[in-house]
Amino acid sequence: MIGYLLAALNLIAFVLIWRQGTGWDRVAVIILAVLIVAGAFVWRWQIDGWRVGSAILSFATFGALMIPTERHERWWLVFCSSFQLMIAVTYLVPFIVPERTFQMTGYVIRQGLWGVITLLLFAAAWECWAARKLAQELQDVRCK
Repeated sequence: MIGYLLAALNLIAFVLIWRQGTGWDRVAVIILAVLIVAGAFVWRWQIDGWRVGSAILSFATFGALMIPTERHERWWLVFCSSFQLMIAVTYLVPFIVPERTFQMTGYVIRQGLWGVITLLLFAAAWECWAARKLAQELQDVRCK
């Protein structure tokens, strides 16, 4: 149930960012949308209970998000990449702690971080809108 709610909220935020953002904002939205869609297919790839498909996808998403983060000066991209790295690192917990007790902990942490990313996406939509509005106002001042 929570997963469907997060997916719906992410979709709304994606549309808002797509409408207000620039090229790199849209690239980040595409990367995150691919993560969500691909995650539905790769979560079953497991080795002895370790979700190798999800881990690879999370690390790949972090790497892909670093491209727009380095090329575009938006604070939300920095935070989104940081949270995605935290999500990816939670997949390494079974190698650090040999007991299986932390698998559910990693899942709960990932869900919480995705909730934070969802809220961040709405803040990102506001930032894209504010940046566009500021650029228009600065252009109006220069034309006068």
